[in-house]
Amino acid sequence: MSRFLSSVKDNNLRFVALELFNQYATLYNDTVQEHQTVILSCLKDTDLYIRRRALRLTVRLINADNVRLLVPDLIAYLHVCVDELREEVTRQICDVIETQSPSEE
Repeated sequence: MSRFLSSVKDNNLRFVALELFNQYATLYNDTVQEHQTVILSCLKDTDLYIRRRALRLTVRLINADNVRLLVPDLIAYLHVCVDELREEVTRQICDVIETQSPSEE
């Protein structure tokens, strides 16, 4: 599915692929994690709906084990994302840091 997502030019099909990944992540998060590079690349797509779906999926994939790896990617994305997404990305970053960052106990 990752190859499909990166090679298909039809935005409707790519949107469906991201949604399938999102649903699949509920049961098989580790398997979907293997495709995070392609999912992150969708944050740079020209289609706003694809970027929103990729953001939602990226946030869903973040856990205590990978929060330090993926949050910098989201922060970098924050600098280049369109104004319509900036507030949403900021909120998502704050939520993820609050809920997924390992505590320093």
